[in-house]
Amino acid sequence: MRGKNSSSNVIPAQTRILIKGDIESFPVKESHYSGRQRQYLDAKLNLTVMYQLFKDKHPNTKVSYQFYAKFFKDNFGLSFGRSQVDFCYVCEELKFKLRSPHLNDAAKRCAAAELLVHNRDYWNTYILRKLQWVSNNHSLSRLLLAMTDTRQFNKTEHFFMPCDRDFGIIKRYIKRHDRFFSVHELTELIIASSNTHIFIVKEITYADILDFKKWRQPYYKKNCISEETFRKSVQRDKKIHYDISNMMNLSYNTEVRGTIVAREFINGVVSHTFRLAQPGETSTILSYGTCLPIRKGSIENGKNQRFT
Repeated sequence: MRGKNSSSNVIPAQTRILIKGDIESFPVKESHYSGRQRQYLDAKLNLTVMYQLFKDKHPNTKVSYQFYAKFFKDNFGLSFGRSQVDFCYVCEELKFKLRSPHLNDAAKRCAAAELLVHNRDYWNTYILRKLQWVSNNHSLSRLLLAMTDTRQFNKTEHFFMPCDRDFGIIKRYIKRHDRFFSVHELTELIIASSNTHIFIVKEITYADILDFKKWRQPYYKKNCISEETFRKSVQRDKKIHYDISNMMNLSYNTEVRGTIVAREFINGVVSHTFRLAQPGETSTILSYGTCLPIRKGSIENGKNQRFT
């Protein structure tokens, strides 16, 4: 009867089960820092490799690459590789202990409890770090202001340059590696990304940290009130202070020294003008006196942060 005959192109249900089982046989990793839970396949895999492995395992099963790829995309929300921002060495260490055949049940229960506490406390640690970044942003905003005042930072346009191609080469090479555990390992990856070894990488040491915060104090204020609300007619609770944590858009102008125009939103309509320069002549030379007396432990902690 018309319409009752089955199409010869229909993939049998048994074949679909084989494909599903084959995809599920690959180990996956879960994200750690992303907003929603995601799962990743190994960075060395792709659909072409997976399809070829399936054909080698089931040589008598007739499945096209197009159907295998479509089945994968329609039924699995998996990604290949994993961004280094999703890597957490604490999680990896604890999960390794849970999988270790050499640990007894008591040690594995202890590792599972540590992992649970670590995941729960992560966001509290993230908030504390955000508070520390606010302090660093004050120094950064003054650094950009000093560079603008001394006309060492007055270019706004961007054109394609040879270094952009180099960055692309480095990015593609690093994405082929699932993870790295140290700054030195990242340095080696960047150097190895060029076949001709043209890249030179300098690793920052203790002696390279310059004390800009101490240098800027004679030239720039720590805080000030916006020129729009500085008048006596404006009530005290209506005055706008330079709170960098609430400012999303900062504009610098070489023609108006020591001044920042800040907005709470990018390209926002409402703007606030802050004159951060100290009374008197602003320095025309951007120089540094001594190295920053930072603890060496702080540099080591920075090396242990997640990499992007």
